[in-house]
Amino acid sequence: MSTPKYSQIDTKTLPSNIMDLRDDAFYDLIRQVSGKRVAELLTFQECNGVDSFLGCKDVTAILQLKSDQLNNLKKHSCVTLTDGTIALLPGLESSVNNLMKLLKKKREEINKQVQRLQSITSSALPALPAA
Repeated sequence: MSTPKYSQIDTKTLPSNIMDLRDDAFYDLIRQVSGKRVAELLTFQECNGVDSFLGCKDVTAILQLKSDQLNNLKKHSCVTLTDGTIALLPGLESSVNNLMKLLKKKREEINKQVQRLQSITSSALPALPAA
């Protein structure tokens, strides 16, 4: 018997209004959950809410680009190897992956809850008489 994909992830610590958090409120939560570096990475890319973050295929991919604007971000998030290639710090990569799983699970839970409420509401409404 296989376990569900996100069964070991506990979303209880996340606020119920997480889907409504934007900008500083979202980044503050990310700092608490995943740390300062992950929040900086998301802030730089304007991933300013759950949907924009989950909509990004790989938020760490930007660190592979060559740009002076990225130097400060890279200094705290990556290691430059002797051949000039950039390697993402493993802890940061793990934090981003864990955050992705956590927020996906929370969004799934919220969507299921909304569907249940809609089902209850629609079954509780009296049927309209035929015209």
